[in-house]
Amino acid sequence: MTVSGILSGQRAFITGGASGIGAEMARRFTREGAVVTVADINDPLGESVAAEVGGTYVHLDVTDSAQWNTVVADHAPFDIVVLNAGVSTNQPSNRWGRSRAVVVVWRPFWLSRLTSPTARSSVGSRALSSDDLPTPLCPTTAVT
Repeated sequence: MTVSGILSGQRAFITGGASGIGAEMARRFTREGAVVTVADINDPLGESVAAEVGGTYVHLDVTDSAQWNTVVADHAPFDIVVLNAGVSTNQPSNRWGRSRAVVVVWRPFWLSRLTSPTARSSVGSRALSSDDLPTPLCPTTAVT
């Protein structure tokens, strides 16, 4: 695969990065030159993906504000933030409320804390949410 280096020098943060679309984004962003931090609750898979791409892994339950605070304090700011984590619909207790908290409440708040003011004002910065993308792995659809 041809690598353009379009993300060279960029720091990317991907929630839900241990598998599926998140893991593929980590791989693709790395091929394009980004330094990737993979965040997930699946530690073995997350650590594996981070090792594969030469990145960093952080355990993060996206519904836990204390864990977010630790990520922000220890790892932010990022140039690229991908909010790809989902909430399992196999858990019967408060599925709807928990998934809404992830998408509606936490997304705008943590996007503002994970990116620096410089990154937010930069033409090259990106904030992606997997439920906003019409197709996977398509950074050109990002909102800056």
